[in-house]
Amino acid sequence: CTNDTNALVFYMNKDMGNVSSICIPSCEEGETCCGGECQVIMTPCGTDGCTDCGSDYCTTSNTCCPTPTATKCGDTDCCDTKCCNGVCCPESYMTCDATTTCGCPNNMVPDADTGACKCPDDAPYYFENEGICCQSGYTPVEGVCQKVDCRGGPTSYNCYINDKLCGYNCDSVGRNCVMGICYADECLESNGETFVYLSQPPGSYSYYCKKQKDQNTYCVTIYRSKSVWNCYYNNEPCCISENPQTLECSEGTCKLLIHGHNTLHISILSVAVYLILISSAIQLETLGLV
Repeated sequence: CTNDTNALVFYMNKDMGNVSSICIPSCEEGETCCGGECQVIMTPCGTDGCTDCGSDYCTTSNTCCPTPTATKCGDTDCCDTKCCNGVCCPESYMTCDATTTCGCPNNMVPDADTGACKCPDDAPYYFENEGICCQSGYTPVEGVCQKVDCRGGPTSYNCYINDKLCGYNCDSVGRNCVMGICYADECLESNGETFVYLSQPPGSYSYYCKKQKDQNTYCVTIYRSKSVWNCYYNNEPCCISENPQTLECSEGTCKLLIHGHNTLHISILSVAVYLILISSAIQLETLGLV
């Protein structure tokens, strides 16, 4: 029996009419047939409820949306988008302030078909960690796209950013360097790495992948394999690590450096006390008291 016409329908086999999804007998008034079972919609929405068996969520303005984060936005509802100044905007990379509605961050532009933010045609390469698009042969440094200038050839090149060495024996665009890192996307955000420029580098290279170990200790590497890291405590070199995950020291130790500083402070204090005692003894001897 069909619920709409209350008519008896005959099928020659179970595949005709998708019998498995039909409720037999038909549902009572106020129930909805959901996958072969009669159910009362548990998410009432307006006068009719969400008609897909309650899998949708009802917004405050009685609109059925597929996500629980649906929000009222002006005279409408944003089901799978964000609300900005009364307008539903694409979820991806949206910026919203007093003067911008559905804006794209940095130099990104809205896609004409989907509205989602994308890189412009003249800067098609997106660097996820920095959230910025750059031209071919450019990399973001401190939020600005900088040119990777490769010199030499024809098969191997030394590459520079702002005339500072970033890679040795690279390809013509500064990738696949034997040593050195010239592109921000070679530093893995998932491993806590950031691409940095060091004004006072430990060696010939000025650009590194940096990873913070603790509040006072960080490590940097110029190896794409991330096999060797130079670590610094309060900007002083303290050890070499071969573990890109934990940055545990394999040569040297940062702890001894800390203890060494403490020992130095104690030694200076001891010398000061010793000098005071000597001075006091001299004064007593002068007075004939010793």
